[in-house]
Amino acid sequence: MKTTTRRTLLAALAALLLGTVGCDDVLIFDVAPDGRLLVAFDADGKAAAVGEGNRPRHLGLVDPTTGEVARLTTAAAPLAWPRACGAGAVAVRARTTLVYIPGPGEEGAVRVLRTGGKRLFQPMPSPTGDKVAVLETTKLGVPGVLLVLDAHTGAVDRALEDVLLGFAWVGDDALLAPHALGPMDESGAPAPAEVILSKGGQAPVIACRATLTAATWISPRRGSGEAAICVARAGESPTIGLARIAAGSKEAALSAGTALLEFFPDVDKTGRVLFTRSTPNPKRPSLEGPSLEGELRTAPLADLSTSTVIPTRGPATAPRWVDAGRVAYHTPEDHLVVQSLDGSGRLDLTDNLRASYGESP
Repeated sequence: MKTTTRRTLLAALAALLLGTVGCDDVLIFDVAPDGRLLVAFDADGKAAAVGEGNRPRHLGLVDPTTGEVARLTTAAAPLAWPRACGAGAVAVRARTTLVYIPGPGEEGAVRVLRTGGKRLFQPMPSPTGDKVAVLETTKLGVPGVLLVLDAHTGAVDRALEDVLLGFAWVGDDALLAPHALGPMDESGAPAPAEVILSKGGQAPVIACRATLTAATWISPRRGSGEAAICVARAGESPTIGLARIAAGSKEAALSAGTALLEFFPDVDKTGRVLFTRSTPNPKRPSLEGPSLEGELRTAPLADLSTSTVIPTRGPATAPRWVDAGRVAYHTPEDHLVVQSLDGSGRLDLTDNLRASYGESP
């Protein structure tokens, strides 16, 4: 996959959703409870945000200060969607199998939690790590079944129909999930949808209504009843902006701006939202539309229109908070980078990951 070419909104979504240009799965890193970064990386030390789901990769925990890598896998495997779960991690192997991978010093072998003929997307462990939510569908971009599994046995706790990519836990047994009201356009075109709240064995309730694409992103502020969500702006050239969902709200209100693509929100416990923003080039709109790689910005969840830029050396994608003063993100060249909010202390982890890939288990 040629990652240096910036992807326009619909082209990027189509590439991911339809599996074109060898880019058919999500590999975005995670931040483990102890602050280390959980990363799927290849033999070149590359940590892509999106890429080929069948490419062999190792999984490792990386210290964001020293760059030290603790590898979790003994043999490279086609792993995607790595997410910290308890002392170890979950990941999708070969597109159709959800596995639990023990953490450092944890006894036991890799165990299969779910497997079958359909694709599995976005495994999301609950805050306590005792459950894992995962989307099962024929391909990304098609509404599927959101399964809540026991993290130890893989037993199905509950299932929600017609769910889209982008759900999130908002409590130990509560999920916010984008819900399709009808067929979704696989090209990424927006359509009316709703966000539902599912709690345990209770019937789901509508949290809010919104215009969404077939792939969105929700990031909650833990314990607050609030969340940031990517909502589509309909029009001749549809774009995506951030909106705030709050308890009791009926609509997801968009932030200011019309010609923007705001994506990958990550909300910390104080209510700061980390996200990327790109704008179209008015002189070359067909070639350089809004991109999934853009400026790194932060804004208060209570007022998403007042964002500020975090200086970086180039475009960023899929950022996450590391701690109160540091962030991590993927670059267009598939490097994983950690830096402070003022741009200082930049640590590129590529060399460390490359060295770890070749080490004996």
